[in-house]
Amino acid sequence: SEALRDDVEVVLAAVNEDWEALAFAGATPRANLAVIEEAVAQSADALQYAAESICADRAFMLRCVAADGRALRFAAPELRGDSEIALAAFRKEPLAMRWIPQEARGEVWAATRAPEFGYRRTATRWTDIQAPMLQDVGEATPAQA
Repeated sequence: SEALRDDVEVVLAAVNEDWEALAFAGATPRANLAVIEEAVAQSADALQYAAESICADRAFMLRCVAADGRALRFAAPELRGDSEIALAAFRKEPLAMRWIPQEARGEVWAATRAPEFGYRRTATRWTDIQAPMLQDVGEATPAQA
């Protein structure tokens, strides 16, 4: 019934079992942070059912993208271009770059050169700087010199 779909406690209990129950929830539970947090803890895809106000909450979306960079696709448009949120999403999931607005991509890309990022960007791949580095193709090794 409609009354049960709008009951936060009922929806929260259903979401505790399976986040996809959120698809059948009314507007009130979809705007309830506790319900959305429970669903997102299971899958970032739950954000597709969240109210716009939840997806526009900067602090909440920062936590979401830090846990799963793909959550960026559900963030409010103004948050997708936020440098801190975009970089957090990209750090967790490099494919999040597809949801970062074009004008913000350069800043995120440049930030990946910083040593605290933990990776060294090469032309074709990401390399963990903690691992031994292989010499680039075309460079002479000491044995060849």
